[in-house]
Formats: sequence, structure tokens, C-alpha cells
Amino acid sequence: MTKDKVYREQILNSLPVGIITVDNDSTNFSLNTAASSILEMDGEEVKEMVSVREADPINASFWGILASKKICQNIKVPYVKEGKEQYLLVSQSDLLDQERAMIGRIFHFIDITSTAVLEERIHQSEKLAVLGELAAGAAHEIRNPLTVIHGFVSLMRQSFTEKDKNKFQIPLLLKEFDRINTIVEEMLLIAKPGAPVLKSVFLEDIVREIPHNPAVQEGISLSVELERVPLMLDAKQMKQVFYNLIRNGSEAMAGGGAISIYSRKLENAYQIFVKDTGSGIPEKMKHTIFDPFATSKDTGTGLGLTIVQRIIENHHGKIEVQESSAAGTTFLITLPLPPKN
Repeated sequence: MTKDKVYREQILNSLPVGIITVDNDSTNFSLNTAASSILEMDGEEVKEMVSVREADPINASFWGILASKKICQNIKVPYVKEGKEQYLLVSQSDLLDQERAMIGRIFHFIDITSTAVLEERIHQSEKLAVLGELAAGAAHEIRNPLTVIHGFVSLMRQSFTEKDKNKFQIPLLLKEFDRINTIVEEMLLIAKPGAPVLKSVFLEDIVREIPHNPAVQEGISLSVELERVPLMLDAKQMKQVFYNLIRNGSEAMAGGGAISIYSRKLENAYQIFVKDTGSGIPEKMKHTIFDPFATSKDTGTGLGLTIVQRIIENHHGKIEVQESSAAGTTFLITLPLPPKN
């Protein structure tokens, strides 16, 4: 009997599933190895957390299911540990003895964070596909009549007196036409960014060649300290990436500030940090910053960072918000290093 009990415990502790057993009186909580590892708690700590759920309000949904005693299957809940968000798939069922009498509950869960991230990326790809179809139609349906109207308004500007120009708001009309044209062009970039044409280049040279640098135009200091490491990149597409990031940073620092671009070389990757001293990303937008049309600016299209993300991913890289606060925002771009041979 002792060997049989040890064997069963070994099975439970070897499963990659967190299992918590609770008796009917909710006085004894037992955790297997996976549950203890995921939660970083023992039975007594779990018991205390269930009785005083206010001690962990961030994970209230997780503890609420465990305390509710309700039978459930495969409920996806977030679980935050040490500031890092995970996703757990939670189930709860009756614990029966040999006579099929209920003696408690079995609460079990698995970590599905990687699956949830993959689902989010698929969802993002679906949205981009829809946006791509919209952009393809917009190219033909908007750009052509827009060009005609813009041409006529330009002719009117040449023939009107200064008084008439101001009366009919000609400068404002042309400015708004240019804004519409910018939106169409950005939508086209999302629809057909094109496969990158990779060549061995130095990223520092690409950044310094960006035409009409927006940071310089607005009087914001820009420092570039990139380690000269040859990377396989599409120079034209990467110019677009850094132009958009610099433009976003400069617009976030209307009162002046600084943008720093620096790098760190890892064993198999090259990391680029783009840091500004702006007002930071609003908390409610931190999880949707790369979504199409997500913007906090009155005149923004919300497509710039979507384009940036798509280009970086086409280079088999990754972009993320490393940190953002009232002191500024830092974007982290990770690109693969070319093979040594």
C-alpha cells in the first residue's frame, strides 16, 4: 500500500498540470509539484489566499473560481506573477472516494501563455489581412479622385488672391488632402509591404540616411550609437521603420526632449533600443499599441507602428515596448544575426 501511494504521488507530481485538492470543509489544501511551481505557494498559503481574496485583487478571477466550489471546465483566466502576465486554463471537478461519494474538489490548471500569445498573433494577422483588402480598394477608389480634386484646388490657389485663399480656406484644404494621401500610402504599405530584399548593411548607415529627419526638424536632439555589425536587411524598409519611430517619439515631446538610438549585441541577436523622453504611452493603450488605427494623437492615423511591426516580423525579428512611463518610452527591436559562415 505504501508503494502504491508513493507511485500515485509520483504520477501527480510528474504531470505538467497544476493540481490542487480540497476537502469538503475547505480546511486542507494539497498541491502537486506543478501547482506549487506555477503559484510559488504551498497549501497553507493557498488556503489563506482563498479565505482573504482581497490580498491578491489582480488575480481575483483565479482565486474566485477556486473559492466558488462550482464545477467548471476550461476557463481561461489571467494570472499575474512578479509583474508578468500568464494565462491559465482552469477546471474544477468533484473529488470522489471509492464509494463514489464526494469528499472534496479537484482544482486543476495548465499554463497556456504561449498558446494565448499565438492566438493573439493569429488574430492580429487576420485584422491585417482585412485591412490589406481595404487598402487595396482604397488605392484605386480614393487616390485617383483625390489627385483630380487636389489638382483643381492647386489651380485655384494659383489664380486666387490672398484674400480669396483665406476666405475659401485653400491652404487648409490642401493640408487635409495631403493628410488623406498619407493615410492611403500607409494603408498600402500594410497591404503590400513586400518581401524584404536582404543585403549585408550597417544599421547605423541606414538611420543616418533617413531623409528630412523629423527630430531635427522639430529641434529635438537625436543621438545614434549603434555598434557596427553587418546585418541582412532591406535598407528601404528599415528606413521606414526608424522614420516612423523617430516621428512618433518627436510628436510625443512637443515641449522638447531627446531621442536615443543605441544597440546591444547578443550571441545570436542584435538588439536596438529607441528611447524618447516623451510623456509615455497611456496605460489603456499599452496592449494595443501595434493594432491598426490605435492612436492617442489627434492627427495620427494609428498605422505607423503597425507598419513597423510588420516590417520587423518580415525580417524574422521582434519589436516590443520595453518600458513606458511619464519619463519616456523605450522600444526594443530584436533582429537575428547573420550566420557566421
